[in-house]
Amino acid sequence: AAGATRRIGIRLDSKHGKEHMMYRWEQRVRYSEVNSTGRMSPSALINYFQDCTNLESLDLGVGLDKLREMNLGWIILKWQVTIKRLPKMGEKIYVCTFPYSFKGYFAFRNFLLEDENGEVIAAADSHWMMIDTTLGTTVKIPEVISGAYTLSERYDMENIRSKIVQGENPVTEECIVIGRQNLDTNGHVNNGQYIKMAEGFLPTEKKLSGIRVEYRNQSFLGDRIYPKVSDKEGEFVVSLENAEGSAYAVVSFTTIE
Repeated sequence: AAGATRRIGIRLDSKHGKEHMMYRWEQRVRYSEVNSTGRMSPSALINYFQDCTNLESLDLGVGLDKLREMNLGWIILKWQVTIKRLPKMGEKIYVCTFPYSFKGYFAFRNFLLEDENGEVIAAADSHWMMIDTTLGTTVKIPEVISGAYTLSERYDMENIRSKIVQGENPVTEECIVIGRQNLDTNGHVNNGQYIKMAEGFLPTEKKLSGIRVEYRNQSFLGDRIYPKVSDKEGEFVVSLENAEGSAYAVVSFTTIE
């Protein structure tokens, strides 16, 4: 059976010769993970990345149980994903991850999606923050957590610093009411759920080359989310907002016509 493999070796960055020690997880794309195009959906891709880092943490002894014991939790601040192609149902894939920096409250982590030949077909950069789950405040990452991981060099991909900007005259879609199925172990809406909400407005004929997500506020059971959707040249933006117009998350899909 396919499963997680711990730090199996070294990947060389062909441009700079950097070495990356990775956690690598072998899987096959399931029917439940593809959309109407027969390829992996954007939310399934993010879920694979999220699952991979959770499995690494579990294997290193700093997984969910350890975090609960310490009243700690991770929340994500942003995703930046570049996509060469999304795999088809049944394809063998390898999901890889490694952290490249811990700074105070914050952690920075790369992800790779490889095909069965080891070619990188998607890559992601992600920024995380540690919180005290009892107080709901940020907390410096303890050494017992950060010290469990091996840092590698940041993967060679673009670092986009600008905020996501919505196009003109966005269309407000029907309200989404948060249910228990949207919540994670921290009791708030899981980061992948926002992407799943947003991708429902993405026309299927658009081919993705990238995804960016900014998480701005947490949402909880019973909250109402109002999607505002705009389609500007090469970018499809969904802002998931409260009734006052403050965004919980903003999702940008970069597309190729």
